[in-house]
Amino acid sequence: MIENDWFVKNLADITNFNILKAYTKESTALGASLVSGIGIGYYKGFDNIKSLTNMSNKLQSTIDKNLRKKIIENWHNAVQKTIEMAD
Repeated sequence: MIENDWFVKNLADITNFNILKAYTKESTALGASLVSGIGIGYYKGFDNIKSLTNMSNKLQSTIDKNLRKKIIENWHNAVQKTIEMAD
């Protein structure tokens, strides 16, 4: 998912969160191994592993709150209609 700039940009817009894209394509595996390293005491904590991850860019929301609200409202309506069709 992270390689799809359109998806990540829309995710940032809808959630209103800044999203950092990693250079590493297998970020999940890297994250799991780093957290395991913390778990076994190899790293003292998250502050010690920040330097081991490189971010390629930061995607920020660029839509206004009214548009975001409308998109989320439309999504909820679509989910509700889908549930009603299944009944």
